[in-house]
Amino acid sequence: MKTSRNTGWLCWAVCICSFVGVLGQDVGIGQDLPQLEWWQTSVFYHLYPRSFKDSNGDGVGDLKGMIEKLPEHLHDLGIGAVWLSPIFKSPMKDFGYDIADYLTFEPVFGDLDDFDKLKERLHALGIKLLLDFVPNHTSDRHEWFQKSLAKLAPYDNFYVWRDPKGYNGSQPIPPNNWVNQFKGPAWTFAPQRNQFYLHNFLPEQPDLNYNSPDVQEAINDVLRYWLKRGVDGFRIDAVPYLYEDTSFQDDPTEEVMLPGSTTPTIDVITTYARDRPQSYDQVREWRRIIDEHSNKTDKQNKFMFIEAYATLNQTMQFYDCGHDLMPFNFFLITQLNTTSTAQQFVDVIETWINNMPEGGWPNWVLDNHDNPRSTTRLGPGLVDALNALILLLPGTGLIYYGQEIGMEDTDVQWEDVQDPFGQNFGPVLFKKFYRDPERSPLQWNNGVSAGFSSNPKTWLPVNPNFYYLNVEAQKKAEVSHYNIVKRLIQLRGTKVFQHGGFSMHVLGKYVLAFKRFLENEPPCVVVINLSPYQEVVDLSQVLTRESSLSVHTASVNSEYKIGNKVPTSGFPMRPKSSLVLTATPIQMQQASPSTNSATWLSNTML
Repeated sequence: MKTSRNTGWLCWAVCICSFVGVLGQDVGIGQDLPQLEWWQTSVFYHLYPRSFKDSNGDGVGDLKGMIEKLPEHLHDLGIGAVWLSPIFKSPMKDFGYDIADYLTFEPVFGDLDDFDKLKERLHALGIKLLLDFVPNHTSDRHEWFQKSLAKLAPYDNFYVWRDPKGYNGSQPIPPNNWVNQFKGPAWTFAPQRNQFYLHNFLPEQPDLNYNSPDVQEAINDVLRYWLKRGVDGFRIDAVPYLYEDTSFQDDPTEEVMLPGSTTPTIDVITTYARDRPQSYDQVREWRRIIDEHSNKTDKQNKFMFIEAYATLNQTMQFYDCGHDLMPFNFFLITQLNTTSTAQQFVDVIETWINNMPEGGWPNWVLDNHDNPRSTTRLGPGLVDALNALILLLPGTGLIYYGQEIGMEDTDVQWEDVQDPFGQNFGPVLFKKFYRDPERSPLQWNNGVSAGFSSNPKTWLPVNPNFYYLNVEAQKKAEVSHYNIVKRLIQLRGTKVFQHGGFSMHVLGKYVLAFKRFLENEPPCVVVINLSPYQEVVDLSQVLTRESSLSVHTASVNSEYKIGNKVPTSGFPMRPKSSLVLTATPIQMQQASPSTNSATWLSNTML
């Protein structure tokens, strides 16, 4: 990355070019623009099914609730694809990530007919549907595990079974010191087999044995089944845990101080039960299975999102597992907080872009079901700024349900805690670890249970701010987070944002900007004031030809309105506000339909 230093500001410039671009020049010079795939042009919506819409008054979201609300909601926003967290048959020990049957749904959500109706409604509006695929483990109630427990062929080797390391009196000793991701033992003893089974998550979530060809084929058949039912892709869960080191040696340990504790405890560093090289080969095999189906049927490209909380190098290797896939970029979640500077924002963004392999496509994730919402991590004042960031940077943006209205974490008390991760830490420490606050019901209106359910008692409490923070109110308001997201998604569909170059600029300790540009198109600049104070912004070295810019979109907390003019030589911005500025008004015309992937070239100084 080249860096230029000028008085009072720094510019980190990244020219993200399509394969028709010329290194060191604006893209699209005298040549046709490439066609992009649907997953490159779409904004994705992540829906947590229990919390979207309850249709029958039991306090839990369901498929009929989705049928009622989801297609029109997404279509109104301009969303192009949605993926559902798990809805398969499950004892719900981890709210669907413990699957008892990959081919049927948990009755609380509905049935296959409901699913087909939802799919048809979405497809009729041009919206793609992806499922959350959980291949690392099943529920201990799954037929496969029950047969494995009984040592019935071929299921006897479907899971990772190990003999005890020894005995302490009559108590069997686990094979090693591995711990699961909920910080309990990773091994549970099954007297019926007189062996331990591995579970990288809850004891009710035994790990499948991917060294068994029978397991691989059974999982491949699951993929084939849902492809035949017309899904457009998969979000693949917990990929780093698919394989383990078969030497089963002890993991390293270190002393740590847990929040609220006064004495250190020994922490086991999960090393040998994750991040094995075979995981990449497994993803390649699934890509092959999906392509095989597409080639025989509709010829439509199916997409794969890879969930991998791993090192940067390990994560980037998933880009090399095939086409039409990418690993989630969690950097905006894991690397930034309320004290982060403009420089730190730039570092996080350019780290991902600079480390992608050739042909990689970026993605930007601000919120999900496993981490506090950005309104908690970064503050509610930055809602519009952060949405502008993920929707207007090069690549694909993802919106977690409720993000479109700036939903905030809900304070859930111990008696209402549902998340097993939080429950494991007890009533004193649970708030340090539970994931319930970011999973509260979507706030539709100011009625009973925020319009989510007719039942005043919902599976998780509704945030008490629902009476003013809800979809209905924001759709009616002239200026709102919802309408800003809608406007940003429209802007994202234009040529400048689909195909244009990109440069980042640090204009002050807490002020950053990025520019999008394309030959014969007006450039656009997004400016964000992260500071709790008013800042004067000078864009004269970002756009050297323009003396003034027009406000295309302003955050709810901005003093500016659409159509206002600001001088590039300097203008004030309120704390936490953001602006999308253009040299001339942009026609809101969607980019051309996409069929071919673009290639991203290396960086150049602008």
